[in-house]
Amino acid sequence: METRRILKMLELIPPAPRKATAAEIADGLDRAGFRVNKRSVERDLNELSRALPLVRSDRNRPYGWSFRQGSAVSLPGLTTPQAVVFQLVEQHLRPLMPPSAIRELEPFFEQARRRLRSAEHSRVARWPDKIRQVPTSQPLLPPNIRREVHEAVCDALLEECQLEIVYRKRGGLGDQTWRIHPLALVQRGSVIYLVAGFYAFPDARTLALHRVQRAKKLPDRAAVPRDFDIDRFIESGEFGFGGKQKIRLEAIFHDGAGEHLEETPLTADQELTRIDDTTHRLVADVLWTRQLEWWLRGFGDSVEIVAPKACRTAMRHRSTIAGTRYVRSGQAGRLP
Repeated sequence: METRRILKMLELIPPAPRKATAAEIADGLDRAGFRVNKRSVERDLNELSRALPLVRSDRNRPYGWSFRQGSAVSLPGLTTPQAVVFQLVEQHLRPLMPPSAIRELEPFFEQARRRLRSAEHSRVARWPDKIRQVPTSQPLLPPNIRREVHEAVCDALLEECQLEIVYRKRGGLGDQTWRIHPLALVQRGSVIYLVAGFYAFPDARTLALHRVQRAKKLPDRAAVPRDFDIDRFIESGEFGFGGKQKIRLEAIFHDGAGEHLEETPLTADQELTRIDDTTHRLVADVLWTRQLEWWLRGFGDSVEIVAPKACRTAMRHRSTIAGTRYVRSGQAGRLP
């Protein structure tokens, strides 16, 4: 048996419970430039199964071959840098990956863990212990997502099929059943959102995945708009909690609160002027979103909105409400 052909053959065999028939493997070999018939492939597979954890499924036709579940065959073996990459993928991307892909990669994740344990004295192997991502806002625990929902949504998104979902409104205020066209998954902080099209609405909408109570993949193809682009969708302000209105924001930052904008600008073309040692004037063209408003309110009395007038009025109104609540709670004796 030619070594290159056998290596390619093993690449075409998936881990259980998926399987590949001898005919499918022969087709894959043919596309890779190896001329071999189905009978030769079957003979090679039977021979290889004596030395490798290959199993043949004879339960129902067409019969297929797979690597035994939990077996980690490496051809070639993972290097330490490759094992580090697998570990980082498992740690950070698992929530956004289809469960079917996770199951297929599980043997490699396990192999990566073994490789890193055996290379504990390697500097590269210790790299994951030297890096962390710290959220810029108060960290929150991720909400619970039903396993079967996550799997159905990912499968439908992967296969570009429609979904039927039962969605619970915020606060548990009733359930609604919708037929939707999944377009993308986006993780924002600890929450994963499904971007989808609805027959009733012309534009894509976002759904918090943890509020989906049930999900069923449908055989019908999803209608994916030709001009849909997930990056443009995000840039439109949808994940700033809506807001299509473009404004020219003018704000005064006091007490040094604006210094970080010199190194991390709000926009690429912002105008930041230092008034004195602790005061900055910011002018920037931005979308007025709930997220932007929260960000500005987080500076408390260290920021003053100058323009536009409507935004200044809204911020002043919210500050007045907050002050009133503090006064009322104190007068009612609710403070500890």
